[in-house]
Amino acid sequence: MESIAKQKLEKLSKERLIDALMELSKDSEEARNLIAQLIAKPKDILKQYKLELAKIKGSKKFYFRGQSGDYAKRLSGLLKMLKNSGSDPMTGLLMLQNFFEADTKIFESCDDSNGFIGDVFTDEAKELFVQYAQQSEDKNKIVDILYKLGLKDDYSIRHVLFDSACEFLPNESLHNLLQKFQECETYKISESPYNSIHLKVLSLARQLKNMDLYIQLRWHNGEPNPAAFIDIAELYYENDDFESALQWLKKISPKTLFMASEKEKLLVRVYQALNQTKPLAEMLKKQFQSRPSMQKLKELLDVIGAEKQAEIISDKLEEISHDKEFDYTNFHFITEINSDEKACNYIYKHYETINGDFYNSYVPVAKFLQEKKLFIASSLVYRRLLISILERANSTIYSYGITYLNKLDVMANYIDSWNGFEDQKTFRQKLFNSHYRKTSFWGKYKHKMEKG
Repeated sequence: MESIAKQKLEKLSKERLIDALMELSKDSEEARNLIAQLIAKPKDILKQYKLELAKIKGSKKFYFRGQSGDYAKRLSGLLKMLKNSGSDPMTGLLMLQNFFEADTKIFESCDDSNGFIGDVFTDEAKELFVQYAQQSEDKNKIVDILYKLGLKDDYSIRHVLFDSACEFLPNESLHNLLQKFQECETYKISESPYNSIHLKVLSLARQLKNMDLYIQLRWHNGEPNPAAFIDIAELYYENDDFESALQWLKKISPKTLFMASEKEKLLVRVYQALNQTKPLAEMLKKQFQSRPSMQKLKELLDVIGAEKQAEIISDKLEEISHDKEFDYTNFHFITEINSDEKACNYIYKHYETINGDFYNSYVPVAKFLQEKKLFIASSLVYRRLLISILERANSTIYSYGITYLNKLDVMANYIDSWNGFEDQKTFRQKLFNSHYRKTSFWGKYKHKMEKG
């Protein structure tokens, strides 16, 4: 779409584009700033960047959550200004150093609970820093800039620069930076493995593939630590040392539930790399059994053979038939194998165990069944959602309940036999008898019915 628009704009006259931009600038400060940057000399744009950053650092205004989007746009505009200044790479890096050094002031001046401000730093500012650093030939100066930025990182926002360091620094420079941090007093006296500088050294050790240092820092106390073992195994895997990766994963007790999913995913990759088909098949079958899906089934069949598909599906459906309550994952698997009858029967059997409070899970189920014209099953799910709304007695969500009740009325017209369940008229009357005091709900429902 963007490229098509660009092609069409290129065919317009210069005068017409100028007129359009000037008209836009009447109501848009962003457009006015863009015009100012386009007609200014590079040194003037850079001067404006410094002035604007100084204003931000000196401002006493606080931006509340609802205003943080505008604040983020202002910061983003500042970075665009730097980009448009045509500055040489090192000047750009020094200006970005100033930008990152203002992070404490910026975050203390706003409520960034929605993450807009953080995104400006971790996405836009980081990408511009990487771009300038890749273009700069003075890698020693870049090491000095990163070292100064790394010594103080109150909001842990500058770490993105260190995690990306291998994109613009050769190994020699990475090693020099790591050594500077290890020699600094803060690193030497700190006993915490989670302070800012330790984490940056850990990141650099990972990028340098310095396994001894990485293990020393990541597994600092010698106690069982599944997260650390997985990180270490992951780095061995990245270094093509699959046997060592496997040994570190085996340090995690099979009974440990913490990060079990991450462990299993990495184990699958390690077994594949080692071509160990038997434990690989066992792991894939375990994953399929716990959270069945056609994707997991395909991964399993790729190892044990496609001829086992019917047997695997049959065994799983037999297992699912013994469910004591509705299981969303199992239901989704049934729909994936395109068995409408089994999907409906699953709803019929577990209708009363559906908790309508979890509407994020069950509204898609009801819609799916309705679109498939499985109206009885869809109605049963909508009924549970509706009952949940009325039982919570929250008038702010009555509109959803009215929508569900209207859907039930419409679908009822297409149902001749209810398979032993109450018909819509009976259900609606019982619902009214139980919740007749919720007059605002019934009044709005009646009004919607009258409007058609």
